[in-house]
Amino acid sequence: IVSLEMQLAEKETEATEAISQWEARYSSLEDDGRGVIQQWEERAQALEADIVSLEMQLAEKETEATEAISQWEARYSSLEDDGRGVIQQWEERAQALEADIVSLEMQ
Repeated sequence: IVSLEMQLAEKETEATEAISQWEARYSSLEDDGRGVIQQWEERAQALEADIVSLEMQLAEKETEATEAISQWEARYSSLEDDGRGVIQQWEERAQALEADIVSLEMQ
């Protein structure tokens, strides 16, 4: 009986140690899990901030592009108008020269 009691006590001690080790491991895993979750939450927040920043940059670039296009259109329109004026001046000059030639030929 003493031998059985000693074996039982030994098994109880082993079981208690195993439970303590399991509890320590569980606690460690739980802490690690919390750390991993926190890291993922921080990473998600950083990515969300990056997305907001990129959206703002995109909106700014769109505004700059719209302004550049408007300036180009205005410049093109101005050059087109200037070109028409120059063409008209050359046509008038050509007509005047033709008239001068006709006048000279008639003399």
